[in-house]
Amino acid sequence: MSVVVVSVLLCLITVMSTVVNLYIIITLVLSKKTYTVSGLLLFHLSVTSILACILGFISGFVLSSESTFSSPLCQIHGYLSLVIHPLIIWNLVFIHLDRFLSIVYALRYSSLLNLKRVSLMLVLSWILVLVSSSPTLASVPAFTTNSTLGTGSCPPV
Repeated sequence: MSVVVVSVLLCLITVMSTVVNLYIIITLVLSKKTYTVSGLLLFHLSVTSILACILGFISGFVLSSESTFSSPLCQIHGYLSLVIHPLIIWNLVFIHLDRFLSIVYALRYSSLLNLKRVSLMLVLSWILVLVSSSPTLASVPAFTTNSTLGTGSCPPV
């Protein structure tokens, strides 16, 4: 019974988080006032958060110890986990940098951070995270299904 309650609770949290992030994306896209550095960073954070929600939601359904595709799915799941979560952290760092520069260098803020520089920072963060996570595609470390931890677990071994 407790497993069902936890599963339902996690599904509700995932759905609510996805809905809220979709609302943020729609609001940012439809409003002309949000085409700023902060708006771009919030948009990127919402997109990566939705990817994390989707990854967490489907991992429990797709990965099982009985599946013949469990090993390749574990590799993909492990790689996506190693890509999405650092991207969220980098995005939070950029948001804090944006706030710091806007407070400390208020008069020079627009010359320090503009959409082009922030876009470049986001692209570089994607490149850095994709390159640093690429060894997992070559099974270093290998992610395998561990039935003792429960369905949907893919720890590195």
